[in-house]
Amino acid sequence: MYSIVFVHGLNGDPIDTWSQEGICWPRDLLPNDLKNIRIIMWGCDAKIVNLAQYSSQISIFGHADNLLGDLSRCRRIEIDRPLIFVAHSLGGLIIKEALDGSSGYLHNTTNADLGAIYKNTYGIIFFGTPHRGSGKTTQAHFVVNVARLMLQKSNSKIISNLERDSDVLERQRKSFALISERIQLVCFYEEQPTSIGVIVPEASASIDGSHVRVESIPKHHMGMCKFAWKGEIGYQRTLGHLFDILETVVKRKSIELEEYEDQILEWLCLEEIFRRYGEIETAYRGTLEWIFSQGPGISEWLQSGDGVIWVSGVPGSGKSTLMKYLADDRRTRECLSANLVTEDWTIATFFFSEIGSALEKTLEGLLRSLLHQILAQNRWAISAVFNQAQPDSSSVVASTLPDYDNAEWTLSELMVAFENLFNLPDGGMYVLLIIDGIDEYAGDKLELGELLKRIRGFCGPHDMSIVCVSSRPLNVFEEVFIDCRKLRLEEVNHVDMEHYVSCRLFNTMRIQRLYNRRPTEVQLLLDCIHEKASGSFIWVVWAVKTLLNCLPNGDSLHELQERLRELPPELEKMYGRMLAKVPPNYQNQSSRIFQIMEASGRMFMPSELMMCFADDDRAGSAPSFEEFWDTVDNNLLQVPARLNCVGAGLLKIHKMVRAESHPRKSADYTITSASLDQDDNEDAFGYFGSLIVNYLHPTVKMFLRNLIFGKPS
Repeated sequence: MYSIVFVHGLNGDPIDTWSQEGICWPRDLLPNDLKNIRIIMWGCDAKIVNLAQYSSQISIFGHADNLLGDLSRCRRIEIDRPLIFVAHSLGGLIIKEALDGSSGYLHNTTNADLGAIYKNTYGIIFFGTPHRGSGKTTQAHFVVNVARLMLQKSNSKIISNLERDSDVLERQRKSFALISERIQLVCFYEEQPTSIGVIVPEASASIDGSHVRVESIPKHHMGMCKFAWKGEIGYQRTLGHLFDILETVVKRKSIELEEYEDQILEWLCLEEIFRRYGEIETAYRGTLEWIFSQGPGISEWLQSGDGVIWVSGVPGSGKSTLMKYLADDRRTRECLSANLVTEDWTIATFFFSEIGSALEKTLEGLLRSLLHQILAQNRWAISAVFNQAQPDSSSVVASTLPDYDNAEWTLSELMVAFENLFNLPDGGMYVLLIIDGIDEYAGDKLELGELLKRIRGFCGPHDMSIVCVSSRPLNVFEEVFIDCRKLRLEEVNHVDMEHYVSCRLFNTMRIQRLYNRRPTEVQLLLDCIHEKASGSFIWVVWAVKTLLNCLPNGDSLHELQERLRELPPELEKMYGRMLAKVPPNYQNQSSRIFQIMEASGRMFMPSELMMCFADDDRAGSAPSFEEFWDTVDNNLLQVPARLNCVGAGLLKIHKMVRAESHPRKSADYTITSASLDQDDNEDAFGYFGSLIVNYLHPTVKMFLRNLIFGKPS
C-alpha cells in the first residue's frame, strides 16, 4: 500500500485545484490506474486574498509543520508506508520545508513518527512550483494593495517568500538539495500564459540534479494540474512518472528488506559455533554406512518423519562424528524425501561443547544458531519471524532497525521467534534439527530435553519438524526420551570398529604376513581390541595407533598382544598414561598449558601459549617485548611440534581455512582437520596465525579437570 499526498498552491483548494468539469482526477481517475494506493488531499489557507475572512497569516514554516503533524497522525498505524507527494505552486515549497524538518527529526532521533515521513518519501511531482521565486510576484503585491483598499488583510509573509531569490527560498533550496538525492523528483512547468503572463517560468520551476526529470504541461499555471479525462497528455505524463516512482519504491524496498535480513542473520551468526563443527573428526572412509541400510534405524526414522530420535553412547563412541555425517551426507535428504510430500527440507545443526565458549553450551547459543541456519536457507521467513517477535514493529522493514551489533535479546524473545518459525501463515516449512551433545548443555538438562520434544508441537498444519539428538546415556535423558525412538551407539558401532581396525592394520605388510601365517591369532588380536574398547571408538583409534608404532620395532605377534593387554580399557587411565610420557624437562611447560586452558575455558592460538615456553632461567620474569618477538621469529614453525610434545598427544592443532559456502559454515572462517602444512604462498606469520589449539576430545577436558582441580565431570 502506497500513500499519494496532494498539496495545492496559491488560491487553491484540496479538491478544486485538481478538478475540471466536475472530475477530480486524484479521486476519480487515479485509483483505476494505480492499485494499492491511498489518496490524501491536504489543504491549507494559502489565499492571497480571501473575501470571506482575513487571509491566513501563517508562513510557509507554519504550513510545513501542520503538514507534518497531520500526516503523522493519519500514518500512526503504518508509519513505514511509502509516500509520494504531488504539489501545485506554493504546495511544493510547503512539502520541501516539511521534508527538511522531517529529515532533522530522523537524524536527531527526536521524533520517530515525524522522521519516518522523510525516510519513506520516494518521489515528488511539482506542478509549477516557484523554486527560485516568481517573476510575477509584483503582480501579487498589486493584489495585496487592492485587498487593503477593500479593508481586508493579506498574507504578506507568503508574498515575501515568493520574491525571486529571497533569503527564505535560497536557504530552502540549499537545504533541500542536501536531502533530496535519494528522492525521485519531477518538475512540470507551464507552457501557456495567463492573462497576466507566465506565472512560473521553466527556470523557476526546475531543480538541478541527475535525479530530476523536467517536462512541460500544455496549459497555464492555474490549469496545469487539472485533468478531465485519461487521454489528456498532462495526465498521461503524470501517470507515467507515478509508475516510475512506484517501481523505484519496489526496488528500494527490496534492497532495504535484503539489508534488514542480512543484519538479522549477521546478528544471529555465531562464529564460534562453527568452530566446533569443524573440529569434529570426519567419519573414516567406509564407516557409518549402516545408517542408510534397510531395516529399523535412522534411515527408517528419516523416512517416517516421526518426532524425535535419541542417539546415546559412551564417551568417545563417535556420537558427534555420526551427527556430522548425518548432516552432510546427501542420502539424508533422499531419505527425508522418500515418503513425504516435499523435497524441500531444511537441515540445521548444533553441537554443544562443554569446552567451548559460553554460547556453545547455552540455550541462547542453540536458538541463535538454529534460527540463523534455518533462516539463511529460507530468507522469505525472516521478516515474518522477527516482526512477530517484536510487537512494536508494524511492517516488513521497521522504521528504526534494531542495532543488532549491540542487541541483547532475551531468551523469551528468541523463543517467540523460534516458535514463529514453525508456525508461519504463508506456507509450510520442513525442518530436520540435528543437535549433538545435549549432555554438555550448561543449564537444566531436563528442561532442554522437554523443549526439544516440544518442537514438533510448535508446528502449524503445514509444517513438519523432526529432531535427532545425541548425548551420553544419562538418567535424565532416559526419562525425558522414554517414549521416543532410541539408538544405542555402542550396540551398532562394532561394525565400524572392525572396518577401521582391518583397514588400518591390514594396510601394513607386516600384519598381512602375520595373518597369512597365523590367521587365528591375528583375529584374536583384532577381537581383543573390540572387546576392550567397550563401544569407545576413540579407544580403538588409540589402540591401533599404539600397535602401528610397535611394528617398525619388529615386535612379534605375542609382543603385540602384550602391548594391547597393557593398555587400560578406561579412557581416563589411557589419558593418564599418555600424560606420564611427557619428558621431565617439559613437564613444567605441560602443566602451565593445561592449567591455562582449563582456567580460561576457551581455545588458544599457539602464539598465546608461547609464553609457556620461556626458558626456565627466566622463570618469574616475563621476557621483554623485543625478546618475545625474537623468540617468535626464530622458533615460529617449531611451536606446533613443541605443543605436540608438551601436550602429550592430548591437544590437537587445527588450521583455520576460509569456509566454503554452506549453511553450517557461514562464518568467515572454520576449523578443519586438513593438513597443517604451510602453503607455498603463505608467510610464516600468516601460517602461525591460522592455527588453533584445543583438546583432542571433550573427554580429555573432563580428565584434566579432575586431575588439576578435582572437579567432578
